[in-house]
Amino acid sequence: MNTKDWARSIVDDKEKVNELSKDDAEEVSAFLKGISEILKKGNTFPLMDFKYRFRSAYYLYFVGDLHGDLITAQNLVRKLEKINSTLHEKGTGRDLKEVGLKLLFLGNYIDLCPPYIKNGGLKTLLFLLAAKATYPEDIYLLRGNHEAKEFMEFNNYDLPDEVEDMFGEDMANGIIEDIGGIFSRLPLFARTPNGIVASHAAFPRGRTKSVGLFKTTDADIISATVWGSPRELGVDRGEISDECDFDEEYLNIFLNEMDRKVLIRGHDKKASGHSMYNGKLLTLCSSSRFRRKGAGGILLGRALIHPDRTIGSTDDIKLIRLNGLDFSKVDIVDWEER
Repeated sequence: MNTKDWARSIVDDKEKVNELSKDDAEEVSAFLKGISEILKKGNTFPLMDFKYRFRSAYYLYFVGDLHGDLITAQNLVRKLEKINSTLHEKGTGRDLKEVGLKLLFLGNYIDLCPPYIKNGGLKTLLFLLAAKATYPEDIYLLRGNHEAKEFMEFNNYDLPDEVEDMFGEDMANGIIEDIGGIFSRLPLFARTPNGIVASHAAFPRGRTKSVGLFKTTDADIISATVWGSPRELGVDRGEISDECDFDEEYLNIFLNEMDRKVLIRGHDKKASGHSMYNGKLLTLCSSSRFRRKGAGGILLGRALIHPDRTIGSTDDIKLIRLNGLDFSKVDIVDWEER
């Protein structure tokens, strides 16, 4: 099977991922093995660095937790296709109005799905992997805590049941193993050249080695990165909170080490759309199931990646609310004024 051709069929026909069944199990398994090779080239563990050249300045959209919201995932990829196909025809030149679009997903693709999307976590994951295979230079995926179950047990892990329901008991274990291998390759951090670092939730505190030396087996580092929260949110996750939650002092240390000004993250729905720590931290949730949390709506962050546009704080990031294929700007809310 040609991985990219199969992926393109999933992206082009929005109903195909909904129609996958036991009859497609072997094709899905082959696709998962093929996408692993693509991820090795486009998503480098533990840190993915975005680059810019003047001719390819672009808007980078940061997408928070989706949690099985297949419809939002599909709408975002449709929007990317629509904008980039037009730009490719026109050429970007030096006009900043003509820059392209890229999507960076911050993790938590599975579990806690909208009740109106059956097996939404698995379908969303397969669709995003297909979109990554189709647009490897435009779509990027980070690892969230729901993609790191081996490092900490948690409730609402629905993926195994969804795999068995869609593809049958005989193929389920192999497909789950393939997915686990993909999760382990997803990077923990992404970094833009003009001021932003992104992760699913946080960063490891008090580490003794640089980010570039992290390994896929570093359980403590991965747990801290995908589970941590700002202490001001008052999230109680038991012992893990004591080990990885952070305050402004810890954030400043991390940003200085990464030589960046702002951390964009997901993970905490009630803080979605809120800026914290004097404009150094922005939290996003992009699932329709949680659209009443935080500042409300399906929220994205948008930053212009261009050598003349430095990102110095969350004031330089546009908060975008998604409604179908429409984007609208909204105000970032300061956490102190929530």
